[in-house]
Amino acid sequence: QPFGDANVMATPRIVIVPSKNGRVVTGYSIETGEAKSIRLADDEAGGLTVDPVLGMSLAALQLKGAAVDRIAVFSVTDGAWHPQDLAEAANEAIPMIGPAIAVYCMGRRIYAFSVMANRWDVLELSKPLMPGEYPSVNVEMVTYVSPEDSRLHIFGAKNGKWTSIDVEKLPENDEPRKAIPAQ
Repeated sequence: QPFGDANVMATPRIVIVPSKNGRVVTGYSIETGEAKSIRLADDEAGGLTVDPVLGMSLAALQLKGAAVDRIAVFSVTDGAWHPQDLAEAANEAIPMIGPAIAVYCMGRRIYAFSVMANRWDVLELSKPLMPGEYPSVNVEMVTYVSPEDSRLHIFGAKNGKWTSIDVEKLPENDEPRKAIPAQ
């Protein structure tokens, strides 16, 4: 929650403060006791709106502007900003967060960050996500099923990587089906 007139956001583990023009954001980790800043745009750059979205162990940035080409997450575990350049610039970047994961859906890509692994991984899809089509974000994973190819995509917080499974071609258990007696 913002405090008074200052644009300070805080949880019990993180404090985030954007600069007045929103181009620089500072994060403080209670665990490391250090503050780190990240510059999102030059001071001469056109309008950029920055709204921090805080989770239990991370802060992700919701960005709006003429050409958003970089996203960033602040991790409480190492007290550092983890930027990720976008493959294509956009007008906005809106994160979904869980306790240990941040996810951005941008066109044909799903950018996911893990606090446990302190790393990004990008899932590239064959076609852009449709409006209202989002992955499921929970405590330690992100899941998304591609409707066009029946693939299950899973991002795990522990390793910070996407895994893809073709659900139509999985081997079945070796146990034969047993007939159920009629009653």
